[in-house]
Amino acid sequence: WGNFRLSMLFAGRFGAAIINGTAYDMLNRGMSKSSLKLRTLGKYIFDGVLYDGKQNTDNPTPNNVVHDFSLSASSPYLGPGISWFEKHVNYLRMQECRLQYRVPANWLKSATHNLLSAASVWISANDLFTLTNYSGIDAVGNSNSAALGGTGGVGIDNWGIPTPRSMSVGINLTF
Repeated sequence: WGNFRLSMLFAGRFGAAIINGTAYDMLNRGMSKSSLKLRTLGKYIFDGVLYDGKQNTDNPTPNNVVHDFSLSASSPYLGPGISWFEKHVNYLRMQECRLQYRVPANWLKSATHNLLSAASVWISANDLFTLTNYSGIDAVGNSNSAALGGTGGVGIDNWGIPTPRSMSVGINLTF
């Protein structure tokens, strides 16, 4: 738009698998809303079959082992399945939005006596929003991410925090 330039950078992933370590830890400690049912169950028999040699036959032995959550020493609330492992996660993040104004060349010549050949001023905002179907804290910004100084644990969200929004302003001068 004339001397203005607007640019946006989006990043995303579709069909990712993410280990929600935060949900796992909260379930493990009985701190999450999803562990509420298990915390109040008392004695419980999980659905399934016994591993007694008949498990792959037409007549497996149904599970009859009673679990008492109040007697568990550790990890009592994880329950059956792995509800903390999420598949088919999609996200789209606006990583950067930049508005730049290029100073007209004829104004530069007269104002700087040909000292500057080009100049521009810009303002940039980073990590403005993320659209996702992920239930955890952040599908990307985790403590294991190489972007945050980790070793690159893409797909592992373990008590991470999203990258904070930031703004910056700059001037480009060409002599």
